Amino acid sequence: MSGSGASDPEAFTTAIQQARHVFDQGERLGFNMTVLDVGGGFQHTNFEFMASSLRPALAREFGDRPVRVIAEPGRFFATPCYTLVCKVIARRTHIGAAPSNPADMLYQNDGLYGCFSCGWSEGEEYMPVLVKQNEGRDDHRESGEHRYSLWGPTCDSIDQIAKEVVMDGEVKVGDWLVYKDMGGESFFLAIDY
Repeated sequence: MSGSGASDPEAFTTAIQQARHVFDQGERLGFNMTVLDVGGGFQHTNFEFMASSLRPALAREFGDRPVRVIAEPGRFFATPCYTLVCKVIARRTHIGAAPSNPADMLYQNDGLYGCFSCGWSEGEEYMPVLVKQNEGRDDHRESGEHRYSLWGPTCDSIDQIAKEVVMDGEVKVGDWLVYKDMGGESFFLAIDY
């Protein structure tokens, strides 16, 4: 019924109502309809919320008949299993007054044509954690909050991973950006570029 990136409980409610209509039509045509697959795409962050909207809709539409309900919660289980670490390969610095100055641009070794493809298709928001290349050594960094936009390694203008992130400190080429909960749909959707 639903798929990757499910975030609107009304989509499931509507799909269950439509499925009941299909079940009724199928039975009028002589089919014995006994299994309802509610699909997948359950996000790791909102699984309980989505499930709480499914229960009443299923009870309302299918409470009067023996129907086996199945789901495909693969993304829910897979998302927290994978942490992605990307290397900062370039930085473009804007010069000017901070308030009118756009965020510096960081380029990393993976982007929308790789493990971040869900960012383009599903509007994922990514908030990496900075790991400094020379952690513990004095490498003359500016402290305090720094704003950056994050980009993949291609020259494609849509290869933007995040419009703006705020880091606690300056990011330099060679640093690492750590992205948690990337196992859901990221790695297997990546293409060779």
